[in-house]
Amino acid sequence: MTAWGSKAVPVIAAVVDKKLRLFIGMVKSLRVVWKSARS
Repeated sequence: MTAWGSKAVPVIAAVVDKKLRLFIGMVKSLRVVWKSARS
């Protein structure tokens, strides 16, 4: 690992984590909408 590489890892991890959280939030809200639409 270069010095730049080790600096970039936490940044990339943070971006991925943020996108994952957004995606999971979207999926959860879609499931809620799906359930209420079916009932």
